[in-house]
Amino acid sequence: MIHFNQQIQQVNVFNLAGQMVTSKVGMLQKIDISNQPNGTYVLQILDEKGNQKSIKIVKK
Repeated sequence: MIHFNQQIQQVNVFNLAGQMVTSKVGMLQKIDISNQPNGTYVLQILDEKGNQKSIKIVKK
């Protein structure tokens, strides 16, 4: 489970092959990727102010 410090409008999760493995839309404060295998993922995040950023995470 990934928790965010602010309200998020949209989160897209990609594996390192560039495939989108999950996408969530709505006012979010967390996203669950427990059903995904261990590995490295890139999250594209759109916050409530319209700012977009990408972060890399490693699930173990």
